[in-house]
Amino acid sequence: MKTKQQKLLTALTAAVACFLLIPTAAADQVIPDDLIVQFSACVGFDCVNGESFGFDTIRLKENNLRIKAQDTSNTASFPTQDWSLTFNDSASGGLNKFSIEAISPNASTPFTIEAGGPATNHALYVDDSGRVGFGTNNPVLDLHVKTGNTPALRLEQDGTSGFTAQTWDIAGNEANFFVRDVTGGSTLPFRIRPGARTSAIDVAANGNVGIGTSSPAEELDIRPTGDNEGELAFHNDDTAAPWVMRHRPEANGGFFHFDNGGGAVELALSPAGALTILGSITTGGPTCGTGCDFVFDPGYKMESIEEHAEMMWENSHLPAVGKTPEQGTSFNVTEKVGGMLNELEKAHIYIERLNEKLKEKDAEVGELTVRLARLEALMSK
Repeated sequence: MKTKQQKLLTALTAAVACFLLIPTAAADQVIPDDLIVQFSACVGFDCVNGESFGFDTIRLKENNLRIKAQDTSNTASFPTQDWSLTFNDSASGGLNKFSIEAISPNASTPFTIEAGGPATNHALYVDDSGRVGFGTNNPVLDLHVKTGNTPALRLEQDGTSGFTAQTWDIAGNEANFFVRDVTGGSTLPFRIRPGARTSAIDVAANGNVGIGTSSPAEELDIRPTGDNEGELAFHNDDTAAPWVMRHRPEANGGFFHFDNGGGAVELALSPAGALTILGSITTGGPTCGTGCDFVFDPGYKMESIEEHAEMMWENSHLPAVGKTPEQGTSFNVTEKVGGMLNELEKAHIYIERLNEKLKEKDAEVGELTVRLARLEALMSK
């Protein structure tokens, strides 16, 4: 405790210094009680006597502005992270920004706002319902992005976790809603145009895909609106006429056809199952087993006409063709055609053999005719 003489000397020194305008070093003030300031407070080198606060309650005023929250916990189970509110970079050419920084022991900057012009109004806005607006102070959904040209969301995998870097953009404007593969040359693999009808593309819970329906009954279910045709087009490129598969809803139940894009129907299938093909049919499947063309091989052992006829009549069908199924039963057309070709080749061989026999018989008949003529001539003498 100071003596009366020490207190008097301290007061006298302060009075003389004040009178002579001699600056003295200000001691830190420790207030071991609550501090209540009923007006405004200014902190910083550039605060002045008579500071005009306006509506400011607390003002920080100098060239390096920081508010640090330093946690002095020293028990292992307690958190000890220090934080700082940082106003602008301190280096020349730095950013005009406000940041929340983690200082120690883990340093990072999880939040930053850069200063800008009017275009940055409501860059981030959370309303009283918890909805977040980007560029709007009136978010109408949980997340609302508003801008003058193509609001978008970028998804960037930067490769820091060991995976290949890849960047996607999801965006929308007056032309389309799209997904952009930025890494893959900024291609647009997916687009939806404005005005697309409800369930233009609809994937059901079981994986079925509906085009024009929310209840696809098959893996791909195409349902046109009203009496329109259901169509599936194939293009070689954007300029070539497409080949189009169509279903036409007509009074008889409709039919399916395939045309060349110019309106000429190449193939048509009626509701009754009648198939009309304007072109030819080519098959690459097995048609004759081991019979076709092999019958012409000199080493091929073919049954005689009598043997073939016996099998035909005994089984009531041509041996190579097989039994014809009852009406309404399906059968393999390719195999049937092959069997018919086999039988046709055999028939021509049989015809050729019969023709040779006929020639022989004709020769015999000719000889007999000559002999008969001679006999008749002798008898007439």
